[in-house]
Amino acid sequence: METQVKLTCCHCGEPCSNNDINMGEEVFCCVGCKSVYSILHQHNLTDYYCLNEKPGNTMVHVNKSKFNFLDDESIHQKLISFKNAEQTRVEFFLPQIHCSSCLWLLEHLHKLHEGIMSAEVNFNEKKVKVAFRQQAISLRQVAELLTSIGYEPHITLQDYEEADHAPNRRKDIVKLGLVGFCFANIMLISFPEYLGLDLVSNPKLASVLRFANLTLALPVFFYGAWEFFVNAWVGIKQRFLNIDAPISLAILMTFGRSLYEIISQTGAGYLDSMSGIVFFMLIGRGLQKKTFTNLKFNRDYKSYFPIAVTIIRDGIEHITKIQEVQEGDVLRVQHQEIIPVDSLLSSKSADIDYSFVTGENETTKINTGEIIYAGGKVAGPQLEVIAVKPFSQSHFTGLWNNQAFTDEEKPKANFVELISRYFSLVLLMISVSGFVYWKIMEPANAWNAMTAVLIVACPCTLLLASSYTYGFIIDWFSREGMFVKSSNSIDKLINVDHVVFDKTGTISEISKQEIIHFALNSNANDLINVISVMKHSTHPLSKMIVEQYKALQQADVHHIKEIPGQGIEAWFDEQHIKIGKASFANVNESAVAGSHVYYSIDGEKQGVFVVKNHLRSGVEEMIHRLKDYQVSLLSGDTSASFEQMKHIFPENSTLLFQQSPQQKLDYIKSLQEKHQKVLMIGDGMNDAGALKQSDVGVSVVQNYFSFSPASDAILNSDKVAHLLNFMQAAKSAKRLIVGTFIYSLFYNAIGLSIAVSANLKPVVAAILMPASSISVILIAFLGTQWIHQKYFKPSKSRN
Repeated sequence: METQVKLTCCHCGEPCSNNDINMGEEVFCCVGCKSVYSILHQHNLTDYYCLNEKPGNTMVHVNKSKFNFLDDESIHQKLISFKNAEQTRVEFFLPQIHCSSCLWLLEHLHKLHEGIMSAEVNFNEKKVKVAFRQQAISLRQVAELLTSIGYEPHITLQDYEEADHAPNRRKDIVKLGLVGFCFANIMLISFPEYLGLDLVSNPKLASVLRFANLTLALPVFFYGAWEFFVNAWVGIKQRFLNIDAPISLAILMTFGRSLYEIISQTGAGYLDSMSGIVFFMLIGRGLQKKTFTNLKFNRDYKSYFPIAVTIIRDGIEHITKIQEVQEGDVLRVQHQEIIPVDSLLSSKSADIDYSFVTGENETTKINTGEIIYAGGKVAGPQLEVIAVKPFSQSHFTGLWNNQAFTDEEKPKANFVELISRYFSLVLLMISVSGFVYWKIMEPANAWNAMTAVLIVACPCTLLLASSYTYGFIIDWFSREGMFVKSSNSIDKLINVDHVVFDKTGTISEISKQEIIHFALNSNANDLINVISVMKHSTHPLSKMIVEQYKALQQADVHHIKEIPGQGIEAWFDEQHIKIGKASFANVNESAVAGSHVYYSIDGEKQGVFVVKNHLRSGVEEMIHRLKDYQVSLLSGDTSASFEQMKHIFPENSTLLFQQSPQQKLDYIKSLQEKHQKVLMIGDGMNDAGALKQSDVGVSVVQNYFSFSPASDAILNSDKVAHLLNFMQAAKSAKRLIVGTFIYSLFYNAIGLSIAVSANLKPVVAAILMPASSISVILIAFLGTQWIHQKYFKPSKSRN
């Protein structure tokens, strides 16, 4: 019995069809993988292969000339982060980073070239910071070196034009640490006051301790709490009273009264309470910022296009920034590169992949002289095109000229801010009433009573309840596969009443299709002939079918004629074979749901291939559970899958096919004009306008670092079936916040009763404020854990 040995690539671990590409006893799947192995072997870095079973990336040939634009000094200066006479530092995004082997190899980059000084990898963000000697290696050569070992830098127009606006985590940590240090020491120094020690007999010691507290409180007030004052002022300027306004008033009042008491030597003040409020609120907001630093939600077309392109003038290639491309320029575009501007094809016919624009996995055949729209990817060999429009006026970028992208979103009060307004109004009424009462009964207590009410019953408990609840929710949302932009995204998720789905790539998987063959009166040999003809077709359905039957021994067919939009026919083995639409093949249409490819042989033998959409696991069940929502489907695909989708979506659902990006956006607008709150979930550039226009845009991605258009949330493609769980969890989070706030009113009632009596002591405030804050945080933590358990743990076991 003969045993077949399965060969795998020594570098990437992928199967090898043969052992023709080898180095000694090692076998490789392609020349690229062999080249990387050779480089590592030459520099004694083969330990790389001991760290993981499949450490390497499958290599694809990359044209290194694509990095020539990095020699442009203006681009060079934009990308580097530091430069002096000794070294230059640059940071690259490397989406290929996936395991500890990548980390090890990149941090040993200096062994591959003497000009590399060091390389520091940020594994979570898939970035590498490289320090190099510009006298020994250029920025372009650094990019080429990374590409040669399988880590091609991802450099886009957005990286060139815009700085990184992600929150500065280090600055936030420093601020939190400083405020925490001051808060802890203020509490410690205040212990003599808490314990009732007699400081009257030693006024100098009392004065020293109180001024020490004041000194520690200054950075808390002027640095730690400054963002609350800024946010409040910005809201006031926009005639919008956000929750930071009453919080800032409470902090200002607490600090002001404490400052007066210490300077006038009439009391110790409430600096411990003030610093505690700021400390706990900074922690809560830090939780909400946790995932935003690693993901870009406001992405546009600039993150899709390269920085520079190749222009041919007088037979000589020139690297030019994409913004400088003018009408009439001749561009050379390589395999798998993006067509940067609307152009006319000057080369021979070309296959263009518009999947990132249309969302559908199809290639389009373009003939010489026909127009190619910006955003298409070259699916064949390199080609030359003539620009008909500058970059800013291309068909592709026109989507971002829509009002949905140019209008700035006006601030809207969420339910927490609405409650805060009423609470603050009641609080001010109680404060003024207390002032008036004591002004009549005992004027000396009037000021104390009014300020005490604002100190002990400020709306900080509401902010803490929302900050920590949203913080915990955002944290485990991210662990479950959904990254939300901010707490406002969760608020908007709560109010949704209409859910709009994209089809391909969202609820169905492009890479998984079910193909069924129905042979009416044909035999196995006829199938071989049909597949042999079909392999010459450029239609994507034909390519899928040929891939499924690739094990068949196919014959060589020479007399072939393809009619675009109809099908392909051939004269082979004394037979006339026609493949394509039912009308083209002269056969009756099939009633089986799915996309159909019909064939006939000599007009007698017939058959049909049915390509069915493969839904993501659990999606159908999830859609059936959307009983409380209106549901729609917008697809750029043909209506061939209408029957299948009709059985999946509720009876009153709207199913629209062959929808352009503009039509999708217009449909979302029409729903909003009917005062509906719309959630749009989709993937790819064709959904970008609809995602931006919708009240909640959810972008589906294969991995968290791949391209995604502007959105309120990024959802892992494996978690689409959990969309309803996320929406239900958001509603439960709102109920938890309201419940926690009602609970906090109990503490406020106790504090108010003491405050209006003008008997609020620092020790009482020091007990009430931390007790209230800690209990609210504990309830928020336990409540969100219960929500997590309720909506996600059971679903995991089902799915």
